Parts: sequence; structure tokens; C-alpha cells
Amino acid sequence: MTSILISILIGIAALIHLAPIVGLFSVSRMETLYGVSLSDPTMALLMRHRALLFGILGAVMGIAAVYTPWQILAITIGLVSTVAFLILAGKLSSQPAVIRKVCLIDWVALVCLLLAAGLRYLSG
Repeated sequence: MTSILISILIGIAALIHLAPIVGLFSVSRMETLYGVSLSDPTMALLMRHRALLFGILGAVMGIAAVYTPWQILAITIGLVSTVAFLILAGKLSSQPAVIRKVCLIDWVALVCLLLAAGLRYLSG
């Protein structure tokens, strides 16, 4: 039962990290997802690359949800990414609504990953 719960928690975090992948193929979808304008081609490129990196992270986490040897790696990289964003966002003098939304979603991912890590630790 514990292993199933760990897989579910990692799977939820994987889905959260996979969501931006739609921006890789469509700038307008990325604009809709984040509620920002990406009329600057350089910013659009950077955001599309970000979408690719999140897709890779989400894929690794998705695989780890069913392939247990990858779980510690997936939890670790997921925690590093999520905590880093939350720290960086926390340093903003004011947070636009879109950043607050991403932070809220990242808090969900963080809780899932911390619970998965704890359960992995306790289950040996």
C-alpha cells in the first residue's frame, strides 16, 4: 500500500511538472497557461526551452512513479526544482497573480514530494 501511495504522490508531482510542455509547441498556449504576453521572440524561446526542461523533469518523475529505482532521483530533482522556484519567487518584492498561481501549484508538488520522500524513507 505504501508503494502505491508513493507512486501516486510522485505521479501528481509529475503531472504538475508536465503541464508546461504544451508551451513547447505553441507560444499562444504558453501565454494562456501563464497569463503573460510572449511577443518578444527571445522571451518566447526561453519559455519554450523552460517547457522542454519541465517536460523532461515530468517524464523522469512519471517513469519513477512506476519504476521504483528512479524514485529517489525523481524526488530529489523535483524537490530541487520546486524549492528553488519558491525561494526565487519569494524574493520578489511583489508577486503578480500569475506567480502566486504557480507558487500555489508548486506548494502542492512540494507537499507531494515531501510526503513521497518521507514514505520512501520510512519504508526502508
